[in-house]
Amino acid sequence: MPKTKKRNYKVKKELKNNKLIFNKLNLASLLAVFLIPFGVYLYTLCPTISTYADAGEYPTMAFISGFGHPPGYPLFILILKLFQLLPFGNPAYQANLANAFLASSAVLIFFLLLKNLTKNSWIAFISSMILAFSKIFWKNAIVSEVFSLTSLFTISIFFIFTLWLQTKKKKFFYWFLIAAGFGLAHHQAVILIGLVPLFVWFFIAKMWRGLRIKDYLLALPLLLIGYLPYIYIFIVAHRIPLMNWDNPQTLYGLFRLVTRASYGTFVLTSLPEKVSFSSQSLGLIKLWSTSLSIIGLTLAVLGLIKAFKNSKLLFCHSLFLILIVGFFLSYYSAMPFDEFYQIQYLERFQIITSIFLTALMAFGLLMIKDLIDKLKKKVIKKSIYLLFLIIPLSLFISNYKKVNQRNNYFGQYLAEDILSNVPQDSILIFGNDATINVIFYTRHVLGQRQDVAFLIDGFLMANPDWWHQEIETHYPDIIFPKETPENPFQYLVDFLDINSLKRKIIFVENDSLPRFGVDVEDPNHFPFIGLNKIYLPEANPDPIEKQEAQIISSYDNYKNLKNQRDYPDDWAESGLIDIYTLPYISMAEKNEEKSQEYYQKALEINPNYAYAMLRLGDIYQNKGDIAKAREFWQKALETGRADTAMKQEIEENLLWEKF
Repeated sequence: MPKTKKRNYKVKKELKNNKLIFNKLNLASLLAVFLIPFGVYLYTLCPTISTYADAGEYPTMAFISGFGHPPGYPLFILILKLFQLLPFGNPAYQANLANAFLASSAVLIFFLLLKNLTKNSWIAFISSMILAFSKIFWKNAIVSEVFSLTSLFTISIFFIFTLWLQTKKKKFFYWFLIAAGFGLAHHQAVILIGLVPLFVWFFIAKMWRGLRIKDYLLALPLLLIGYLPYIYIFIVAHRIPLMNWDNPQTLYGLFRLVTRASYGTFVLTSLPEKVSFSSQSLGLIKLWSTSLSIIGLTLAVLGLIKAFKNSKLLFCHSLFLILIVGFFLSYYSAMPFDEFYQIQYLERFQIITSIFLTALMAFGLLMIKDLIDKLKKKVIKKSIYLLFLIIPLSLFISNYKKVNQRNNYFGQYLAEDILSNVPQDSILIFGNDATINVIFYTRHVLGQRQDVAFLIDGFLMANPDWWHQEIETHYPDIIFPKETPENPFQYLVDFLDINSLKRKIIFVENDSLPRFGVDVEDPNHFPFIGLNKIYLPEANPDPIEKQEAQIISSYDNYKNLKNQRDYPDDWAESGLIDIYTLPYISMAEKNEEKSQEYYQKALEINPNYAYAMLRLGDIYQNKGDIAKAREFWQKALETGRADTAMKQEIEENLLWEKF
């Protein structure tokens, strides 16, 4: 073989070997980016049904071949169904595992996006791990919530758009439309968080110049591909499954479901109270800093400056999300950040903002790298680069206890405790999403208490046609009043009187009933039975002492009290534990002689129960022990769990006692 050919052969072989090594290293880095967060999520995964936000709803709907609340989330439900085919774990665990997989996939795509934007694999890796271990993202990754899939779509949409902008290749335009379609079909919020700023950039960058008429004609069909999973809903709706929202077996019903017509597309809250823009802004910054750390937010500010120079698309997109989805949406929602039970709702809508704040952090690190590169000694440079690892490691350490769901069986135990004192063949009427979800799971997935019928108070009062049809299908013996009077109270009374002849009617945490004029505090007609209240058409003949003895004896069997643990303030469990205090609170307000004892019992169950502290303060005030009264009132304020009315009452008490 001639020397020249030999040399060329060696060069080609060497290049081939180098390419193989590069591909192996590249594959190894991609696997690491996926497997590191997935391993952590797997270890901290919730082992059963979760009470976080709507996470308790989806495992049940997937298992029974139903669908979620509007817009239905068919793709998410189908993914959960796929994971529920696994030969290990219970259906809720399998659904949580699916979400961990989706979240890890989102981290992987985020890494590819940052690698493309920063041209630096190390900074892309560090930033991806920051996102993976940020509190909000991690918290949603280990339960079956829809926002991990929303994150995956939003990152993918932005990444594909970036590739289209960089290469001008039409294939990325087509993939962008497909990804956008799936994102829109999954959650309409993608319009605001993903598509509006990109649509504006489409015109700013004059990207329309590279498109032809046929490309525009293809746009709608490609977008509609994302809506194909709705065929699943159209099919299963004919069986009238549990929670058959809007009865989407008709095209009109399907349209109402997709557009969230009965759920509210743009309505975030029905709270009547107003919040100040400044307090909401401070609460939002605190939320971000808790999730990403103060150092992280500082890096994001630096990154905003760097992105303005290096990536104007990221700069504009991130600024839009920070201002509109962050500050404006938090104010518009009217959900106060200083009321702990609102946090789980507020933080979910800041996941996407957190993602782009993390992308800005990557550019902040890039700015610091530029300064480090000016140093002469390579050893010092590499040492400082390694120090970047401190940021994701510190987030991991600080957020681990705040999010870890390992061995958290609260949702499963809550359902069992609520059902433990429910008589055979009862009708349960609910008012809280978390309790509805965990008990639906217990009945329809685990197969427990098949004798009990479940109704939701809001639907009972509104009585939409689709829900009426669903109840007639699943519980044909339940009778609705023939006429619907204008007075909702009278309608409910008629319903109770008709159905209480055949079944016991139990109310489970119905905070909304007083809104309809129902006095659920009336011990004669709504006495406690375990953790719930039972409706009695005739006055309760049992003396108070006997009623109290029955309630107290029930406490010996509650699993959540036997396995009690401390829950972080922003966990749903820290508020739901109050369900166990309500019988004691009720007894305290009916039995003045033992009121102090019962309020103390409530505090033993939940040491942060502000209402019990407020009333104990009142008791000590009546006894003339003003110092003790002030102590309890002050503690109630310090818990951060006093609502607006309680805060006002406490502040008035403290001001009165001052004079």
